[in-house]
Amino acid sequence: MFNRYQAKIGVAWAIHNGHFALLPYGCKFYFVVCSHKPLEMIKKLLFLLVLLSAATSFGQEHDCDYFRTGQFRMVDEAMGYEAMIERDENYQTEYTKGTGNIAKYKIEWKNDCNFELELIETNSKQAQDFIGTKFAIKITDIEALTYSFDITIVGTGHTSTYQMSKIE
Repeated sequence: MFNRYQAKIGVAWAIHNGHFALLPYGCKFYFVVCSHKPLEMIKKLLFLLVLLSAATSFGQEHDCDYFRTGQFRMVDEAMGYEAMIERDENYQTEYTKGTGNIAKYKIEWKNDCNFELELIETNSKQAQDFIGTKFAIKITDIEALTYSFDITIVGTGHTSTYQMSKIE
């Protein structure tokens, strides 16, 4: 048998006569591994720790704030568009793959999931007329490292939906 031992630090370990117990403080459930072989006991403990670690790391959901800054990748296969995006609290810079076009936007956050981008500079001759144009962005769905968003040219009502993935 083993002696139950509860510590005020939250988790107590008790070893008595070759038996091992993990005793959460304040809980009525006790996990016990009984073994007279120390190596077998250590293997069971390591397996338990790996299992608990995996269970807490899977299924982590992100909120809109997670996508506020960082590096991103956006692909629209139908339009043949691919861009790498760098975003900090105040600016977003887009580098369009294959064209060498660079666009810089000023960011104004409305709340955690809504912000406006204002095109402030670009080396694209086709986009020069859009300098000063504002685009309203609304994050509509989040799945792992990817978010879907609606983008509207402010004042036009024209909205398109795209996806962007964060690069970690």
